[in-house]
Amino acid sequence: MKLAMVGFRHGHSGAIYKTAQALDFVDVVACVEEDPEARGGIPADLGIELTHDSFEQVLDEVQFDALACVDYYARRGPLVLRALEAGKHVVTDKPLCTEIEQLRQIAALSREKNLIVHVDLTMRYSGAALTLRNLVREGAIGNLATATVFGQHPLSWGSRPGWYFEAGKQGGTINDIMIHGIDMLRWVTGREFSRVLSAAGSSVPGSPAPEFFQQSAQCFLQMEDGARMFGDASYLVPAGHYAPWRFFLWGSEGSLEYDTSDRLVLRRAGEQEKQVPLLEDPGIDPFEDFARQVEFGREPFLCKEECFRSTMAALHAQKAADSGERDLEIERI
Repeated sequence: MKLAMVGFRHGHSGAIYKTAQALDFVDVVACVEEDPEARGGIPADLGIELTHDSFEQVLDEVQFDALACVDYYARRGPLVLRALEAGKHVVTDKPLCTEIEQLRQIAALSREKNLIVHVDLTMRYSGAALTLRNLVREGAIGNLATATVFGQHPLSWGSRPGWYFEAGKQGGTINDIMIHGIDMLRWVTGREFSRVLSAAGSSVPGSPAPEFFQQSAQCFLQMEDGARMFGDASYLVPAGHYAPWRFFLWGSEGSLEYDTSDRLVLRRAGEQEKQVPLLEDPGIDPFEDFARQVEFGREPFLCKEECFRSTMAALHAQKAADSGERDLEIERI
């Protein structure tokens, strides 16, 4: 698989590059960072050699099969659409895009041209997550009623890329972070989110981040069967503070508590709490999952339609936070 890469202004680009280099069936044939200032900020230890000045130049001069896009968030939608128009498969870090209309166009074009679009929703790719999914699907806690999800991150002012704090580039913290929680609950339960009951995003007094930046963000969503999720995904963690993702699921017969340090506890009425043994990891990296689909036609662990549905729910939650709308129906895609 011949891979072109565009955008190296997020640390996740380095992870994709390293994985691509390690796979013997992937050849990185072009690397582009279009911003002149950002070119000098790529860590030298990654060994990335920039080959072109623009993505359009790559399209004109290079034969390749797939694009890895890790540019700043608001730039991704237009780049992904341009790649699909040119007949290329696409993989991105999350989020895929920052506008609902962009997502509609991406989905339509990828289906029309039978192209793969993959979003690195990494949280699914663990034995602990698989164990949680099996427990919920097997009815270990009965019918799910509510879920609370915490995805707190440090602001990392001074080390996080500066574009996060430039107007119009990050696109909102719910779409940035809570897409992981949304995707996990969709996957674990097998159910879709149907409405955004409410959402909010705000600055934090005394923070060095600009006032428009949604350092604190929350959303309240409803699933198609009536189960509800409250999510808090914010940039509020003090430096050095322990902050794994945390999931609390309550059902008609018990509860599950899971965090991404691989702690999974089952509690059922009248029984002692149980630390659940975890399944083995699926043994595949998200980028490798994408690459094996492209090169070998392998059945994906995470398919593009799942990526589209999780992205659509996150974008609607972000829309509600930005606009103040309540009881917002999530568009089917």
